[in-house]
Amino acid sequence: MTSKDLSVMDGTAITLCQENNIPVVVFNLSKPGNIAKARKGWHIDWRDMQLKGHATQQS
Repeated sequence: MTSKDLSVMDGTAITLCQENNIPVVVFNLSKPGNIAKARKGWHIDWRDMQLKGHATQQS
């Protein structure tokens, strides 16, 4: 969960989720509509994330 400079969880939390088959959804809380999308199980494009020290690139 630390790839792409996104530090969202500690190692213990990641391990617990992996061992118990708990899905982890990482998304930008600041973008309107993302919480609703996550609750509905919709895909949230990772490119919407703001990386530490980097501007988000759109292709």
